[in-house]
Amino acid sequence: MRVPSLLRNWTRYTGHLLSSGASDALIQTTFERALSAIPNSYKLWRLYLEWANGKEALSLALHDRASKELPRFPKIWLGFAEATVRHLKPDIGLMVLDNSLRSLPITQHERIWDFYRVHFCEMLKNMKRQVEIIDIFKRWSQLHPHLVNLDYAQRMIHFECYDDAAHILLKLSESGDQKAIGLLLEMLSTHPEIDFDDADDIIRSAIESAGPRAGPLWNILATRAVQRGHLRAAQCTFEEAIERVKSLEDFCIVFEAFSMFLESICARLIDATEEVDEDRAAFYLFKLEQLLVKRQFYLTNVLVRLEPHNVSFWEQRLQLFNEGFESIKEFERATRLISPRQTNQFHRIWISFARMYIANNQWETGMEILEHAACLKVRLQPDDHAALLVEWSEMVLKEKGDLGEALEVLKRGCLPQSPSLHSPVLWNRLVDLQEAVAMQNLKDIAVIDAVIQTYKRMIDLKVASVQNFCNYADFVIEATRDYDAAFAVYEKGIASFGWPLCFELWNIYLPKAIEVWGKRPLGVERVRELFDHALHGCPDQYATRTVILYCDFEERFGSVRNVLRILDSGVSRPLLPKADLEALYKLYIVKSREFAGVSELRQVYERAMKALASEFQTVTSFAIDWAKLEASLGEMVRARSLFVHVAEQSPEDDRIWTAWEEIERHFGDQYSYRDMLRLKKAINERHARRHGSLMSSFVPASSK
Repeated sequence: MRVPSLLRNWTRYTGHLLSSGASDALIQTTFERALSAIPNSYKLWRLYLEWANGKEALSLALHDRASKELPRFPKIWLGFAEATVRHLKPDIGLMVLDNSLRSLPITQHERIWDFYRVHFCEMLKNMKRQVEIIDIFKRWSQLHPHLVNLDYAQRMIHFECYDDAAHILLKLSESGDQKAIGLLLEMLSTHPEIDFDDADDIIRSAIESAGPRAGPLWNILATRAVQRGHLRAAQCTFEEAIERVKSLEDFCIVFEAFSMFLESICARLIDATEEVDEDRAAFYLFKLEQLLVKRQFYLTNVLVRLEPHNVSFWEQRLQLFNEGFESIKEFERATRLISPRQTNQFHRIWISFARMYIANNQWETGMEILEHAACLKVRLQPDDHAALLVEWSEMVLKEKGDLGEALEVLKRGCLPQSPSLHSPVLWNRLVDLQEAVAMQNLKDIAVIDAVIQTYKRMIDLKVASVQNFCNYADFVIEATRDYDAAFAVYEKGIASFGWPLCFELWNIYLPKAIEVWGKRPLGVERVRELFDHALHGCPDQYATRTVILYCDFEERFGSVRNVLRILDSGVSRPLLPKADLEALYKLYIVKSREFAGVSELRQVYERAMKALASEFQTVTSFAIDWAKLEASLGEMVRARSLFVHVAEQSPEDDRIWTAWEEIERHFGDQYSYRDMLRLKKAINERHARRHGSLMSSFVPASSK
């Protein structure tokens, strides 16, 4: 080499040797000559080290020389460390990395630590040298305390340094880091060997803060006990969890885990190769059986714990108890925990409580419970308080058969200060019992007057329904035969309720008024006034029945001319439903045919066909009837015009042609019949052409 200090020459020479497949000895000799000429060349050392990578002893020795010659180059140190990892030399690697940290400036340390904490620790992990890993991470954390975070803890977990990771996660969780808490709990569940003093307390604290999502945490706590061999502690934990979970989801999670835990213990004890501990096996089998039997008890307990004021949940739970001390205790618990302010079904618990005693023939106790419930100083809805009194009265009737005592119970709710004073339930039951008493003593004026006074008070309190007014009037008629008083009840009810509620009252009142007053000399005018009053404010959709009834009354007791006037007024209502309008026009036509002349009948037919023009079937029927009428009068031109009119509208209707043919046979001749056939053919052809042109308008141009 003419110029031994020229780097370019040496790199070309060594490159040629490497590419040409020269012997290792020649290549090594050449590199040594080059380094003797240029000992501090980073490029030469890099090429030399890359060539020696596959040769363990040579590679380590060369890296050692290079680190001494070039101590300020981090890549040299990292290459040396990588060589120790590649050749599994952890002791040499520890020394190299420590020396690199001493030799390099502090600005380059992070590159060393990144390799130190990741790749080098991975090798130590594979070699089960956890002590060195912990020492490395402790040194790094002392230098970088601000970087001790969740990622740091995850690296510790990865390298199986669980105790140190747990302490780090514990510190992070104290600051409220939810991810740290979750990771800590997960680690505690999978590694029961982690047993620092606060481990179980941490899990319990997480359970308290988790609320309705604590089921998996309870399972973690129990699993830790199982993995440490503390089966009794695990069982107690599961039992505590079932009593404390706050959601159905958590209950299902814990219950399933608990049952699987007991099943696994039983299977292990029964299938054991050594002598079976029969007492322990029997104990856990009994526990498993009890758990499955009591599942519904535990479930309803969760429900009432979630919603303590839900009466339906309590009723489900109470049905599971047999009569006895436990049942009584549970009823007392329900009545104590349910707040009347937060439910409108509080009375149902007391009723169920009383019925439990009744089922055991303890009538006095059951009635005492209801009396106590009715006297409670709690705010109940009127119907709820009334339900208690009604149930109490029913018990009195069943046990004693005393109507008087039952009435006295109900009358408690009629007092001014009673919560059930405005309850329709109470008043309906009271008046029903009073009517039952009155029907047995129709000659007792005081009893009948008591019923009437009850009805009057219901009306004054505005708790009387339409049905109550009907019942009131019926009772007056049956008990006193005073129709005027009964009719006054109907009128008061009609005045109290507007349309459509008073519809039923009119339907009952009007037939009875016709029956009573229709035969009286001056009663007809009175009934007419009632009908006019009923129709005056009546909505169109409710008028048809009244109109028909009015017509029937006038035909029987009044004037037939009024019938036509009433029907004319009825069909003139603009909002009358089509079905009702059709029915009224049919009746109008019948009555006009019976009581009016032909000219008036024609007008009715014409009005009907115009009013129902959209109803082709109905219009066709009217036209056929009208045409038959005209034919019978010899007005064949009118009849044929009607047939042509409807045939143009719906030529496919066979009823038109059948009726026309029949008329032509009876009243026409062969020429008129032939004209009818010719017209039929022409109308059908016109209709077919019209229909075809309409269909063609829907065909796309491309298809044409």
